[in-house]
Amino acid sequence: MRRKRFARLGGVLLLLTPILLLTGCRGGGGGGGGPDLDPAKKHILNALHLYTAYSTAHGKAPKTMDEVKKWAKGLNETERKKYSVTDVSDDVFVSPRDHKEYAIKPDKRTGRARMGPNPLVIYEEDGSGGTRLGAGQQGNVMDMNEEIFQKQMSL
Repeated sequence: MRRKRFARLGGVLLLLTPILLLTGCRGGGGGGGGPDLDPAKKHILNALHLYTAYSTAHGKAPKTMDEVKKWAKGLNETERKKYSVTDVSDDVFVSPRDHKEYAIKPDKRTGRARMGPNPLVIYEEDGSGGTRLGAGQQGNVMDMNEEIFQKQMSL
């Protein structure tokens, strides 16, 4: 019962994510999701969408982006439509800033804390200019210095 409820909720969120991103309703208030969003931030949001689609399809989060990539590349046309997957090229999984595959943060949360959305799920390995981009389950994108990154990784 709980798994069906999770899958249903995940499916709804998955279908709403592209709509919310395209209309500029990306957390943080004050817009920011429109056409003026930094290309690197748009890019990590595309990778986040694939992470979310994988999680919905499997009922659990992937451990690596390689798992997501193999799954996405194996989708047939019907499955791609179901999960709103349009691009599965290798470039989707690699940050344009540090040219490395995005990494997935292990979920260390336990108990009640695990019930809420994770503020950081994928991130750049090295980033650029002393910062790394990261994205959370609610579609938020963070540009983090090392101190903020380490704090997010500890949550």
